[in-house]
Amino acid sequence: MTQDSEPTTQDQTLSTQHSVLGTLTALGRWLLLLLLAGHLLFRREFAHRNLGELFGVTSGRLAHLYVTELCLVLLLPIAVLIAWKRGTDRTWRTPGIPQQARGLGPGFWIALAFLLWGGGHALAAYCSSGTTLYLILRQSALAWYAVFFLYAFLFFGGWEVEVRQAVLCALGLSLLCAVLDTCGLLNPKPDPMSLYPNESLFGQETLAIAILGLGMFVIEGRSFFWQGLALGAMLFAGWRQGQRTLQSSVLASFGGALVLYLLLAGWMACRGQLETLKRAGLLVVLYGLIFLACRGVLKFNAQESEEINAWSWRTYRELLDLYDRAAVPDDPRMMFPSAHKPGVVLSDPEAHKLETVYRAARDNGGDSVINNIWRLLLWRRMLHDWKHGHPVLGAGVGQAWDFNGVLEHTHFHHERDPGGLNPHNSFLNVLYRYGIIGLVLLLALVGSALYAAVKALDEPPEGSGAPTAYSGARAWLEVLVLYFFYTLIFSFFTVGLEGPSYALPFWFSLGLVYARARQMCERASIRL
Repeated sequence: MTQDSEPTTQDQTLSTQHSVLGTLTALGRWLLLLLLAGHLLFRREFAHRNLGELFGVTSGRLAHLYVTELCLVLLLPIAVLIAWKRGTDRTWRTPGIPQQARGLGPGFWIALAFLLWGGGHALAAYCSSGTTLYLILRQSALAWYAVFFLYAFLFFGGWEVEVRQAVLCALGLSLLCAVLDTCGLLNPKPDPMSLYPNESLFGQETLAIAILGLGMFVIEGRSFFWQGLALGAMLFAGWRQGQRTLQSSVLASFGGALVLYLLLAGWMACRGQLETLKRAGLLVVLYGLIFLACRGVLKFNAQESEEINAWSWRTYRELLDLYDRAAVPDDPRMMFPSAHKPGVVLSDPEAHKLETVYRAARDNGGDSVINNIWRLLLWRRMLHDWKHGHPVLGAGVGQAWDFNGVLEHTHFHHERDPGGLNPHNSFLNVLYRYGIIGLVLLLALVGSALYAAVKALDEPPEGSGAPTAYSGARAWLEVLVLYFFYTLIFSFFTVGLEGPSYALPFWFSLGLVYARARQMCERASIRL
């Protein structure tokens, strides 16, 4: 062996560094996937689980160490090391991984700015008087769960196969959830405060992964066997979804995801890339045929029909007009009694307006209309409070939203938790808590990931040397984009970013979109 072929000390050091860093990155990936499994399968039971409960200890320090938050903190040093290595050495690549994108990209820095903005609000609240640490941590979670985005990008952004493993793992977890539910082995505790007190909410986002993801496999399968298998699995997940109480927010999220996907496909078609439009069209036809077949074979019960028909804007316009016209009557006998405090009448004009709307919605629409008008009234009130408060910097964290004090006298849902009420619209909550600056940072982060996806889905430049497999790689990216669209719409109607069970799918899917898009752009020599 000649001297030139012998490994140098520098080469051996780099090889050791890559080996250690690769091991740490793999550890981060699997820990994130285990967290994803816990939240998708068990949702609230896992979200609030601490080490004390896991080891059968009811008191002591372990009872204050929550699993999700502890894992996120433990992963932080590894993430910082990876980010430092990729950010300082733009030519560094992991050995054997030729598709790793250089650098960190704008999305990483926007996410970091969003985290720091939320952290600044938390620090300001901690230094002020009249706030509690519980409220600070709970309400600042709007921003700091964005760390899921950073972890997904850093731990899965190295190689194409890593993103595919994450997608297949999520699909497998979704199908496992459906199997366990069918066998009666998955019984999360219902929420007694919900309008659906006997409803187990584990499947709102979990089963959607299989329904949306496998739909893409049906139209892009390599053979009729795999396409048939994917279709059967998708119908199975859809059947389990149909066995649960149908909720209009889930329907809106499915429909909204398909509409956004069609708009993206139309934009790509205008740029000369027709494959995305073909897939989007076939996917819409597939879901349309399945929906029509279900409507023809299965009869929706009264509650499901009510959910489907609860989207008439005229109904809510009339209820909002009723709210504006309602006034406390002069005759005390015409006043409404408090819903939860015997002997107290609703002399507060705001409480009287809300109870008037509640009774009209109950008599004319049922639970679905009550649920939807409740959200609209919350949104309108929060927008008013934001506009007349601190619209640029935000109201901050650590203080409960005071509208809950009015709701607790009515039959509308209100929070008994000291954290107070959330508007069930995460983007509006970001605007109220973090102001225009916070919302702009959040939208910029989403926009940077989707911009990278659009560039990756575009036709590779002539002479780029991109292999023919590039067209097949688009479908994997589109699966991620489609599911992210679902979580995006879902967060408009729920506390999507406030808790880990909803925040993890949102940020995780967005991080994978960003990671996969940058991989594809690097592969096709497309500059972002």
